[in-house]
Amino acid sequence: MHVFGSTCYAFVQNAKKLDDRSRKGVFVGYDKDSPAYLVYHPETNKVKKVRCVKFFDNFKTEPEAYNDDQDELIVPNRKHVETTVNTNEQMDENAGTAEVENNAARYPTRTRNKPRYLDQPIIDDNVNRTVDYCFRAVDIPKCYKQAIQSLEANKWQNAMNAEVSALNDNNTFELVPPPKDRQTVGGRWVYAVKIGQNGEETHKARSVAKGYSQIPEIDYQETFAPTARMSSIRTLLQHVMQNDMIIHQMDVKTAYLNAPIDCELYMEQPEGFEEHGENGEKLVCKLNKSLYGLKQSGRNCNNLLHEYLQKEGFTQSQADPCVYVRMIDSKRCVIVIVWVDDIIIAASHFELLTTVKESLGERFKMKDLGKLSWFLGTEFKCKESCIEMNQKQYIEKVLLKFGMADCKPKPTPCVLGIEKVSDEAAPHRQLLRSYVSPTIQRKFPEMHNAQ
Repeated sequence: MHVFGSTCYAFVQNAKKLDDRSRKGVFVGYDKDSPAYLVYHPETNKVKKVRCVKFFDNFKTEPEAYNDDQDELIVPNRKHVETTVNTNEQMDENAGTAEVENNAARYPTRTRNKPRYLDQPIIDDNVNRTVDYCFRAVDIPKCYKQAIQSLEANKWQNAMNAEVSALNDNNTFELVPPPKDRQTVGGRWVYAVKIGQNGEETHKARSVAKGYSQIPEIDYQETFAPTARMSSIRTLLQHVMQNDMIIHQMDVKTAYLNAPIDCELYMEQPEGFEEHGENGEKLVCKLNKSLYGLKQSGRNCNNLLHEYLQKEGFTQSQADPCVYVRMIDSKRCVIVIVWVDDIIIAASHFELLTTVKESLGERFKMKDLGKLSWFLGTEFKCKESCIEMNQKQYIEKVLLKFGMADCKPKPTPCVLGIEKVSDEAAPHRQLLRSYVSPTIQRKFPEMHNAQ
């Protein structure tokens, strides 16, 4: 509540750049029909309703004094002030020192410490894996030199040989002299160890372009590429069980290398696999296909799959652009969900499923993974009465990373006794972010029973 007649400043709507943002007025009451203030402006002799009002209520309080000897705040009365003045008059010889002490007493200083919960979290460095559900990110070489000098040099060399072979098989580029009127995009090797459903590790190497050096409107146009929603995948699983359908999955090998490039681009040759011209001159790669790292590669790959599925008679869903349906008749249909290079196929009959697989295999280099069992780090178990989904591997890595592998289950994540909370720094923010992925994006109930 504010005092009637107090000075206030009402916010001015639609003010111009150099106009005042508020106008001085007098508070005269509250509006009965809205949460607004009634402000009287003497210069216009009008009362206006204003929602945003700043008040400056003048309440006089006695000044506070600080006593160093008692370490407490004292609010002096009038007699105490007079006594203090008389005492100061008797100390004229120490006037300079007294003035400094009075300033220190008036503006006391204190040591400000950062709250302990803002300290850097302590994480066990012995854990050699992150909480990523399908990749190992520690002990991974960051460049070609580290790869060939590591303990796993043979595995990395085989992975790079396979990548270069795939580039040549797909006619991804052709070697030409460097152009004089175009900028050459840089390239580098990216390494990763992919973890399978049973914990097996696969060493992978990619020759990628440094897309950050591309020039807009010259080296690329559009870059957006959709991905399927997790809700669409869950809906498809429910539809499969209700209609007794068959669900399988496939993987497109080197998916980006299948899509043609939409701009004229030149890139450096992969490190360690350089070739020179007949006279020893330097050569660069003129790209014929999209390559990993380019800004438009994801969109080009998605457009290629979209055009192929439409030619095969599939209709794109209006609710999710990565869901395609082909209705043969009222009892036969095929549903396809695309997630970059991972494809889920659900068919009402096994013959339709086989036909779609063979068609995809003729157009792209595909890997048939059989029944749906492992998709985006999630394990699927197809049974007669249901399809079970879990993220056990992901949850175990989260618990291992934060030192909770041997913890006991709790009926609630809340703290039962606040006095039992430890003051030691804990990586609670990372733990909460790791928890969000399975609970919100996938909504798996087993997260609440994780041990």
